[in-house]
Amino acid sequence: MLRVLARIRLYAIAATLAVSPAASRAQKKQPTVEFLAPLELAPGVRSALEEALATHLALIPATLRFSTNAAGKSQPGERLHAAKRIAAASGAIGVFWLDANAGEPWLLYAVDARSERMLVRQLASTPASEYEAAIEAVALLVRATTRALLHGEPLAPSSEEASTPSAQSAPWPVELLDAGESALRIAVAFVATTFSAEQPVQPGIALRAAWLWPSGTYVGLGFSVVETAVFDVPPIRFELERHPISLHAGLRFGFSRVTLSGELGAELEVRARRTISAADLEPTRDEQRVVYNICPKLEVEFAVTPWLVTFLNTGLDFVLDNFAYSRVDEATMTTTTVAQPHWVRFTLQVGIGVIR
Repeated sequence: MLRVLARIRLYAIAATLAVSPAASRAQKKQPTVEFLAPLELAPGVRSALEEALATHLALIPATLRFSTNAAGKSQPGERLHAAKRIAAASGAIGVFWLDANAGEPWLLYAVDARSERMLVRQLASTPASEYEAAIEAVALLVRATTRALLHGEPLAPSSEEASTPSAQSAPWPVELLDAGESALRIAVAFVATTFSAEQPVQPGIALRAAWLWPSGTYVGLGFSVVETAVFDVPPIRFELERHPISLHAGLRFGFSRVTLSGELGAELEVRARRTISAADLEPTRDEQRVVYNICPKLEVEFAVTPWLVTFLNTGLDFVLDNFAYSRVDEATMTTTTVAQPHWVRFTLQVGIGVIR
């Protein structure tokens, strides 16, 4: 009977909206709310629930996105962060989450995407033969809460609602990672580094991989392919290649779709010098030397999708054992500095990353 009545109401509302093309166009731009139903619900109950929700929300300017979610035990704070991630990914103004375990009272969670508060409503214990009343109660609650969200009203507890304030925001990208789970981020970036007065900027490509923990900490490795620098001081012309390899660790702080990171890295840099020409002078043999750098950095990351991010990373590289490149005039025994790499370098990275 519930499904028949729900279908009749839904068809009547659909017929009314169909005669108004303007209303149809406006509906496409309506705010969205997400509703997650338990995957374990019987197909008939789930279908009746979806129809009841669509019927009630058809009367207010909001679009319903109905989906299913496997049931699982989680703490209120974890459930809040999961709902915030869903809202950030879909642009929803609110998320509703229904727990309907067999033989237990139904629980309806409501999360405002703009705040850090979650409301929980416990419905009366419902026998399988009386799902109609529980479904209608859920639909009424969703409609009333959605109407409050549309008017910008905060979710405030009432005599029948239990307020569950969240714990402080976890310091990690809450819109990207599943609560309580670690993830791998692989990134590629354009990198620009100041090197010396003779070679102001060296461009290159940086590859970075990091393991992210739920606590917000991360550790990773990086490797950069830097453009070869050429120094021309007649009669000597030589080129210098740099191969930086880094180990870095840091802490991430998530704010909706934006994540801020602070990290400290240790870098091993292999410098390879090769003489191209030396006129009638005896060319210096090719050589390789290793220098070590300390590299603190700050990063801003933006979530384009739940798995794709863009970021800007900047910082200073402190060279611990720097040295200059010079030549000696054998006639006068004077030393001329050809290139003096900076002891402190500025580094900028702009790139994209994948978190899985």
